[in-house]
Amino acid sequence: MDVQRGTFKLLKKADSEDTKASLREILSLLRDTPISSDIPSPYTLMFKRKIKTYLPVVHFSTEGEESIVETKERHTASYATHQQEPPPIDPETNVWFQKTPNSRWQKAKVVGTELDRKYTIQTSDGAQYQRDRIHVRPSPEPTSKDPAPSELPTSQSNSSPQRKVWKGKPHCRPGVTHTSA
Repeated sequence: MDVQRGTFKLLKKADSEDTKASLREILSLLRDTPISSDIPSPYTLMFKRKIKTYLPVVHFSTEGEESIVETKERHTASYATHQQEPPPIDPETNVWFQKTPNSRWQKAKVVGTELDRKYTIQTSDGAQYQRDRIHVRPSPEPTSKDPAPSELPTSQSNSSPQRKVWKGKPHCRPGVTHTSA
């Protein structure tokens, strides 16, 4: 308390001299000054909010900022669990592809892969295109690697064959019609 009284007397003396700062501004700056690094300013303690000040202030992490960071981390983790990469497509697999974005889906066959998501595909007329995984979808038709229904073991003859199905958006899978039940 003695330190503040001494500070006030010095500020009052400075106000009595011919300076640009008025006593009101000096008192405002004094109330806006944090008491220590752990204790905020008297104004912040009284009104539970920060005010605009001309003093340079070091911002320490507060509870509000920590909760914002935690919320961001939860959202990121939630997004990561729901957002999945589609499975890779093997060469010689029949696929559907888009020649240009927003164009109709066309039949083709995967000739090769480059990198993780780039596929070289060949259409029935022999033209080759390089497309990203977003613009290539596996065809629901059986490929040359899939066994024919007659080649399935007899234990599975009454059940449908198991096939990897991409669980993306249903409206994005070409060749599949959806009926409402």
